[in-house]
Amino acid sequence: MQSEQSQVAAIYKYLAWVDTHKKQCIQGAVGMVLIGLAVAYFFWSQGQKEEGASQELSKIMSTRTATADDFLKLAARHPNTSAGEHALLLAGQVLFSSGKYVEAQAQFQKFRQEYRNSPLVGTASLGVAASLDAQGKTGEAIAVYEDLVQRRADSMVLIQSQFALARLYESQNKLDKALALYDSVAQEDGTGTFGSEAGFRSVELRAKNPALAKPAAAPTDMPATNPKQP
Repeated sequence: MQSEQSQVAAIYKYLAWVDTHKKQCIQGAVGMVLIGLAVAYFFWSQGQKEEGASQELSKIMSTRTATADDFLKLAARHPNTSAGEHALLLAGQVLFSSGKYVEAQAQFQKFRQEYRNSPLVGTASLGVAASLDAQGKTGEAIAVYEDLVQRRADSMVLIQSQFALARLYESQNKLDKALALYDSVAQEDGTGTFGSEAGFRSVELRAKNPALAKPAAAPTDMPATNPKQP
């Protein structure tokens, strides 16, 4: 348990770094989900006996020198297994982290084709969007992010998709759309890193653009009172 808590703490240190490096925020968006995926899978795999594939993946993940090729070879050796599935995603993450966005996009797309019914397909789609985003293919990235938002992907993928989409809308001066998404992330992620940043961006946008709509007032069950008669 202590080891797992240390791993989780390391993830949040990574998120804090992303938060202070705004220029790299979009490029790092996919990293949090995939790093969290790696940590969760490491502990899950300890109790699995999937023809040795999970143990093999755990061994690769425990080394600091693991490469995308290491994960791709494992995925090829163990197709249609949970270990092979995760290995393919992790290969994409390693390529993305190395700045090889075209190659990363290819691996994420391959995952979507080979594991269409996987609960992790939303994560792979986020990887595709982030890879397109990092390549400067804004229109294509927006289309994938919008699809994830419309499909209401799983919570963390949805939050990151909304946040990335809000930043792209903001860069295109579509401030009403950006503001709506920032408000949504701030509400859904609460005190999380993305929620906090979204809340800050929402306040900043309204301060710079007074004409933007104000947040809707909270409803109240209190009946209206009549003014006192003179």
